[in-house]
Amino acid sequence: MQNSASRVKSRFAAVMPWVGALAIAFALPAAAQPTIRGRLEAGDKEFAGGRVSDEYPVQVRAGSRLTVTTVATRPLMTAVFMQSPEDGLQTMEVGGNPVGDEFEWVYTHNITRDETVMVIVAGVAPVTQTGGSGSYAIRIEAPGGGVVQAGASPSPRVAETAPRRSGPVPAVITQQLGHFAAAAQEAGFRLVSQTPVGGALNNGTYEDVPISLSARQYFIVGVCDGDCTDMDLRLFAPNASVVAEDVADDDSPMLAFTASTAGEHRLRVMMPACSSEPCAYGIAIYVK
Repeated sequence: MQNSASRVKSRFAAVMPWVGALAIAFALPAAAQPTIRGRLEAGDKEFAGGRVSDEYPVQVRAGSRLTVTTVATRPLMTAVFMQSPEDGLQTMEVGGNPVGDEFEWVYTHNITRDETVMVIVAGVAPVTQTGGSGSYAIRIEAPGGGVVQAGASPSPRVAETAPRRSGPVPAVITQQLGHFAAAAQEAGFRLVSQTPVGGALNNGTYEDVPISLSARQYFIVGVCDGDCTDMDLRLFAPNASVVAEDVADDDSPMLAFTASTAGEHRLRVMMPACSSEPCAYGIAIYVK
Protein backbone atom coordinates (compact mmCIF):
# COMPACT_ATOMS: atom_id res chain seq x y z
CA MET A 1 0.00 0.00 0.00
CA GLN A 2 1.52 3.29 -1.05
CA ASN A 3 -0.57 5.68 1.03
CA SER A 4 -1.61 5.32 4.66
CA ALA A 5 -5.14 6.36 5.62
CA SER A 6 -3.78 9.17 7.78
CA ARG A 7 -1.71 10.56 4.92
CA VAL A 8 -4.67 10.45 2.57
CA LYS A 9 -6.94 12.23 5.05
CA SER A 10 -4.39 14.93 5.81
CA ARG A 11 -3.81 15.63 2.12
CA PHE A 12 -7.54 15.66 1.44
CA ALA A 13 -8.14 18.09 4.30
CA ALA A 14 -5.41 20.37 2.97
CA VAL A 15 -6.99 20.50 -0.50
CA MET A 16 -10.69 20.83 0.27
CA PRO A 17 -10.75 24.22 2.07
CA TRP A 18 -9.67 25.80 -1.21
CA VAL A 19 -12.76 24.72 -3.15
CA GLY A 20 -14.67 27.90 -2.33
CA ALA A 21 -11.71 30.09 -3.19
CA LEU A 22 -11.19 28.24 -6.45
CA ALA A 23 -14.82 28.81 -7.40
CA ILE A 24 -14.21 32.57 -7.20
CA ALA A 25 -10.80 32.43 -8.86
CA PHE A 26 -11.97 30.47 -11.91
CA ALA A 27 -14.81 32.95 -12.47
CA LEU A 28 -12.27 35.76 -13.00
CA PRO A 29 -10.06 36.04 -16.10
CA ALA A 30 -6.38 35.98 -15.28
CA ALA A 31 -4.24 38.86 -16.47
CA ALA A 32 -1.26 36.58 -17.07
CA GLN A 33 -0.51 32.90 -17.16
CA PRO A 34 1.85 31.24 -14.67
CA THR A 35 5.17 29.81 -15.74
CA ILE A 36 4.86 26.31 -17.21
CA ARG A 37 7.80 23.93 -17.24
CA GLY A 38 8.37 21.58 -20.14
CA ARG A 39 10.98 19.39 -21.73
CA LEU A 40 11.92 18.68 -25.33
CA GLU A 41 13.03 15.10 -25.88
CA ALA A 42 12.86 12.18 -28.27
CA GLY A 43 9.25 11.12 -28.76
CA ASP A 44 7.82 14.66 -28.79
CA LYS A 45 6.04 15.93 -31.90
CA GLU A 46 8.43 16.44 -34.81
CA PHE A 47 8.63 20.03 -36.02
CA ALA A 48 11.12 20.01 -38.91
CA GLY A 49 14.52 18.58 -39.79
CA GLY A 50 14.66 16.16 -36.87
CA ARG A 51 13.74 18.89 -34.38
CA VAL A 52 11.01 18.26 -31.82
CA SER A 53 8.44 20.65 -30.42
CA ASP A 54 5.80 21.26 -27.78
CA GLU A 55 2.51 23.00 -28.61
CA TYR A 56 0.38 25.31 -26.46
CA PRO A 57 -3.16 26.27 -27.60
CA VAL A 58 -3.81 29.91 -26.67
CA GLN A 59 -6.97 32.01 -26.99
CA VAL A 60 -6.23 35.59 -28.06
CA ARG A 61 -8.23 38.72 -28.83
CA ALA A 62 -7.86 41.27 -31.62
CA GLY A 63 -5.85 44.32 -30.59
CA SER A 64 -3.78 42.51 -27.98
CA ARG A 65 -0.05 41.80 -28.04
CA LEU A 66 0.90 38.20 -27.43
CA THR A 67 4.08 37.87 -25.38
CA VAL A 68 5.89 34.57 -24.89
CA THR A 69 8.88 34.38 -22.55
CA THR A 70 11.06 31.28 -22.62
CA VAL A 71 14.02 30.29 -20.48
CA ALA A 72 16.00 27.28 -21.71
CA THR A 73 18.77 25.62 -19.75
CA ARG A 74 21.96 24.77 -21.65
CA PRO A 75 22.58 22.89 -23.80
CA LEU A 76 18.98 23.30 -25.05
CA MET A 77 18.28 26.27 -27.31
CA THR A 78 14.70 27.00 -28.38
CA ALA A 79 12.79 29.00 -30.98
CA VAL A 80 9.12 30.03 -30.70
CA PHE A 81 6.57 30.27 -33.51
CA MET A 82 2.85 31.04 -33.68
CA GLN A 83 0.47 28.97 -35.80
CA SER A 84 -2.70 30.82 -36.84
CA PRO A 85 -5.70 28.97 -38.38
CA GLU A 86 -6.03 31.82 -40.89
CA ASP A 87 -2.42 32.91 -41.51
CA GLY A 88 -0.49 29.70 -40.95
CA LEU A 89 2.95 29.57 -39.33
CA GLN A 90 4.12 32.99 -38.15
CA THR A 91 7.51 34.18 -36.93
CA MET A 92 7.53 36.40 -33.85
CA GLU A 93 9.63 39.41 -32.91
CA VAL A 94 12.35 38.28 -30.53
CA GLY A 95 14.81 39.87 -28.14
CA GLY A 96 16.96 38.67 -25.27
CA ASN A 97 20.38 37.51 -24.21
CA PRO A 98 21.90 34.35 -22.77
CA VAL A 99 22.81 34.70 -19.11
CA GLY A 100 25.05 32.06 -17.53
CA ASP A 101 23.64 28.62 -18.25
CA GLU A 102 20.24 29.95 -19.33
CA PHE A 103 18.90 31.43 -22.55
CA GLU A 104 16.05 33.86 -21.92
CA TRP A 105 14.13 35.17 -24.92
CA VAL A 106 10.98 37.28 -25.22
CA TYR A 107 8.81 36.78 -28.31
CA THR A 108 5.98 39.16 -29.24
CA HIS A 109 3.27 39.30 -31.90
CA ASN A 110 0.41 41.74 -32.55
CA ILE A 111 -2.95 39.97 -32.70
CA THR A 112 -5.37 41.07 -35.44
CA ARG A 113 -8.35 38.80 -34.82
CA ASP A 114 -10.08 36.79 -32.12
CA GLU A 115 -8.94 33.19 -32.51
CA THR A 116 -7.17 30.26 -30.92
CA VAL A 117 -3.54 30.08 -32.00
CA MET A 118 -0.87 27.50 -31.33
CA VAL A 119 2.34 28.64 -29.67
CA ILE A 120 5.10 26.23 -30.75
CA VAL A 121 8.34 25.78 -28.81
CA ALA A 122 10.95 23.96 -30.91
CA GLY A 123 14.57 23.02 -30.45
CA VAL A 124 17.02 24.80 -32.74
CA ALA A 125 18.84 21.55 -33.53
CA PRO A 126 17.81 17.91 -34.12
CA VAL A 127 16.96 16.14 -30.89
CA THR A 128 20.00 13.87 -31.30
CA GLN A 129 22.39 16.83 -31.34
CA THR A 130 23.57 19.32 -28.73
CA GLY A 131 20.97 22.06 -28.28
CA GLY A 132 18.06 19.92 -29.45
CA SER A 133 16.78 18.51 -26.17
CA GLY A 134 16.48 19.60 -22.56
CA SER A 135 14.30 21.50 -20.11
CA TYR A 136 12.70 24.92 -20.48
CA ALA A 137 10.15 27.24 -18.88
CA ILE A 138 7.51 29.24 -20.73
CA ARG A 139 5.14 32.07 -19.78
CA ILE A 140 2.36 33.24 -22.13
CA GLU A 141 0.52 36.54 -21.67
CA ALA A 142 -1.21 39.40 -23.50
CA PRO A 143 -0.50 42.67 -21.64
CA GLY A 144 -2.17 44.69 -24.42
CA GLY A 145 -5.63 43.84 -23.17
CA GLY A 146 -6.40 40.45 -24.67
CA VAL A 147 -7.29 37.47 -22.52
CA VAL A 148 -4.94 34.53 -22.89
CA GLN A 149 -5.71 31.04 -21.68
CA ALA A 150 -2.98 28.49 -22.28
CA GLY A 151 -3.71 24.79 -22.17
CA ALA A 152 -0.46 22.97 -21.81
CA SER A 153 1.68 20.18 -20.82
CA PRO A 154 3.12 18.73 -23.91
CA SER A 155 5.59 16.53 -22.05
CA PRO A 156 5.70 13.66 -21.23
CA ARG A 157 5.01 11.85 -24.50
CA VAL A 158 1.59 10.68 -25.53
CA ALA A 159 1.03 7.02 -24.77
CA GLU A 160 2.31 4.80 -27.57
CA THR A 161 -0.47 2.24 -27.07
CA ALA A 162 -4.17 2.48 -26.38
CA PRO A 163 -5.05 2.81 -22.67
CA ARG A 164 -6.15 -0.34 -20.90
CA ARG A 165 -9.71 0.25 -19.74
CA SER A 166 -11.29 -3.13 -20.35
CA GLY A 167 -11.79 -5.51 -17.47
CA PRO A 168 -11.85 -4.78 -13.76
CA VAL A 169 -9.65 -2.13 -12.16
CA PRO A 170 -6.87 -3.85 -10.11
CA ALA A 171 -7.72 -4.40 -6.44
CA VAL A 172 -4.76 -2.31 -5.23
CA ILE A 173 -6.20 0.66 -7.15
CA THR A 174 -9.76 0.34 -5.82
CA GLN A 175 -8.43 -0.07 -2.28
CA GLN A 176 -6.40 3.12 -2.48
CA LEU A 177 -9.32 5.06 -3.98
CA GLY A 178 -11.52 3.76 -1.17
CA HIS A 179 -9.44 5.69 1.38
CA PHE A 180 -10.78 8.95 -0.06
CA ALA A 181 -14.46 8.02 0.02
CA ALA A 182 -15.32 8.78 3.66
CA ALA A 183 -13.61 12.17 3.70
CA ALA A 184 -15.24 13.16 0.41
CA GLN A 185 -18.69 12.20 1.63
CA GLU A 186 -18.20 14.10 4.88
CA ALA A 187 -17.42 17.19 2.79
CA GLY A 188 -20.71 16.78 0.91
CA PHE A 189 -19.34 15.14 -2.25
CA ARG A 190 -20.65 12.02 -3.95
CA LEU A 191 -19.12 9.74 -6.57
CA VAL A 192 -20.13 10.49 -10.14
CA SER A 193 -19.75 6.78 -10.94
CA GLN A 194 -19.17 3.76 -8.74
CA THR A 195 -16.78 2.43 -11.39
CA PRO A 196 -13.46 4.31 -11.37
CA VAL A 197 -11.71 5.39 -14.55
CA GLY A 198 -8.84 2.96 -15.07
CA GLY A 199 -5.92 2.52 -17.40
CA ALA A 200 -2.21 1.81 -17.67
CA LEU A 201 0.68 3.92 -18.93
CA ASN A 202 4.35 3.43 -19.66
CA ASN A 203 7.01 5.54 -18.00
CA GLY A 204 7.12 9.13 -19.26
CA THR A 205 3.85 8.99 -21.20
CA TYR A 206 0.38 10.47 -20.84
CA GLU A 207 -3.13 10.08 -22.20
CA ASP A 208 -6.17 12.36 -22.34
CA VAL A 209 -9.41 11.00 -20.88
CA PRO A 210 -12.65 12.76 -21.95
CA ILE A 211 -15.01 13.50 -19.04
CA SER A 212 -18.34 15.34 -19.11
CA LEU A 213 -18.76 17.89 -16.31
CA SER A 214 -21.51 20.27 -15.22
CA ALA A 215 -20.97 23.77 -13.81
CA ARG A 216 -20.51 22.45 -10.27
CA GLN A 217 -17.86 21.74 -7.64
CA TYR A 218 -15.69 18.68 -8.17
CA PHE A 219 -12.99 16.69 -6.43
CA ILE A 220 -10.88 14.31 -8.55
CA VAL A 221 -8.27 11.95 -7.14
CA GLY A 222 -5.89 9.59 -8.88
CA VAL A 223 -3.79 6.69 -7.61
CA CYS A 224 -1.41 4.21 -9.20
CA ASP A 225 0.10 0.80 -8.51
CA GLY A 226 3.21 -0.15 -6.53
CA ASP A 227 5.56 0.33 -9.49
CA CYS A 228 4.59 4.00 -9.83
CA THR A 229 6.13 6.73 -7.68
CA ASP A 230 4.84 9.81 -9.49
CA MET A 231 1.51 10.43 -11.23
CA ASP A 232 0.12 13.81 -12.31
CA LEU A 233 -3.24 15.18 -13.41
CA ARG A 234 -4.17 18.23 -15.48
CA LEU A 235 -7.74 19.15 -16.44
CA PHE A 236 -8.58 21.10 -19.61
CA ALA A 237 -11.84 22.98 -20.18
CA PRO A 238 -13.76 22.69 -23.49
CA ASN A 239 -11.88 25.78 -24.74
CA ALA A 240 -8.49 24.11 -23.96
CA SER A 241 -7.69 26.34 -20.98
CA VAL A 242 -6.27 24.70 -17.86
CA VAL A 243 -8.90 24.36 -15.11
CA ALA A 244 -6.79 22.64 -12.45
CA GLU A 245 -3.63 20.59 -12.11
CA ASP A 246 -1.56 18.63 -9.61
CA VAL A 247 1.97 17.98 -10.84
CA ALA A 248 3.61 17.51 -7.46
CA ASP A 249 6.15 14.72 -7.09
CA ASP A 250 3.84 12.11 -5.54
CA ASP A 251 1.63 9.18 -6.51
CA SER A 252 -1.83 10.45 -5.52
CA PRO A 253 -2.70 13.68 -7.41
CA MET A 254 -5.85 15.57 -6.37
CA LEU A 255 -7.86 18.32 -8.06
CA ALA A 256 -10.40 20.49 -6.21
CA PHE A 257 -12.18 23.00 -8.43
CA THR A 258 -15.42 24.47 -9.72
CA ALA A 259 -16.16 23.88 -13.40
CA SER A 260 -17.29 27.24 -14.75
CA THR A 261 -18.37 25.73 -18.09
CA ALA A 262 -20.46 22.62 -18.62
CA GLY A 263 -19.41 20.20 -21.35
CA GLU A 264 -16.72 17.71 -22.28
CA HIS A 265 -13.42 18.33 -20.53
CA ARG A 266 -10.08 16.52 -21.03
CA LEU A 267 -8.36 14.98 -18.06
CA ARG A 268 -4.67 14.45 -18.81
CA VAL A 269 -3.21 11.52 -16.88
CA MET A 270 0.60 11.66 -16.78
CA MET A 271 3.01 8.96 -15.62
CA PRO A 272 6.42 10.59 -14.98
CA ALA A 273 7.83 7.70 -12.92
CA CYS A 274 7.00 4.04 -13.57
CA SER A 275 9.71 1.50 -12.73
CA SER A 276 8.03 -1.56 -14.25
CA GLU A 277 5.93 -0.85 -17.33
CA PRO A 278 3.06 -0.47 -17.68
CA CYS A 279 1.81 1.11 -14.44
CA ALA A 280 -1.89 0.81 -13.68
CA TYR A 281 -3.83 3.83 -12.46
CA GLY A 282 -7.33 4.67 -11.28
CA ILE A 283 -9.31 7.91 -10.97
CA ALA A 284 -12.36 8.70 -8.88
CA ILE A 285 -14.52 11.74 -9.66
CA TYR A 286 -16.66 13.36 -6.95
CA VAL A 287 -19.29 16.08 -7.43
CA LYS A 288 -21.05 18.41 -5.01
